[in-house]
Amino acid sequence: MNPWLSYLPVPYFHIDASFRILQRSASGAAIFAPSALFLDFVDLESYEKARNYIHSGQSLARVELNMQTVQETCVLFEIFQHWDSEGSGHLVCIRQQTKVDRLQESMHSLREQLSQMELRESVPPLIAPVIDINRNRSPILPSKRTSGIHSLANDLRSASGTIEDLLRVMTPDLLEIGRGEMAGIIMEQVETIRKIADELKTMQRP
Repeated sequence: MNPWLSYLPVPYFHIDASFRILQRSASGAAIFAPSALFLDFVDLESYEKARNYIHSGQSLARVELNMQTVQETCVLFEIFQHWDSEGSGHLVCIRQQTKVDRLQESMHSLREQLSQMELRESVPPLIAPVIDINRNRSPILPSKRTSGIHSLANDLRSASGTIEDLLRVMTPDLLEIGRGEMAGIIMEQVETIRKIADELKTMQRP
């Protein structure tokens, strides 16, 4: 192994036109099981995609593949490739699981906001609502509290839009690994969050 391969922080593979591995980085050796062929790391559902899009005619192109690591059976990687004049390819593999992580963080943030909303609803207001003098209308909540509910509703709306954007990016990957139903489940939750936001805005009206 060339000394510089020990210091690369990401999986790197030097392959020939038949996907035979000529060299690999220490990171690649640690993440993937020992094998002489790069295609042995590729998940079955991405196998044909790898054969079609990783070759000298696709030099500098990127492709996303589901791959099998030592610890996980299906992980999404983005493959950056460059082919030299001798017909061998240089592949760098970047893990793309961060898309899922961002979605999970957004969902966690929404749960936190909903929990805070429920907590505020359970705490008696320090100032009694101002009652309209004709007593025929609903109590008018203090403006500070009304503003807080409006802000929370907007935050929920914004966060649900972010989750929907991430879901749109992730859906092809979910379909590729046979988990397309997850996209539908997440979208149902997004719609529920939007309904809650609409109800909050309705609550603030006198």
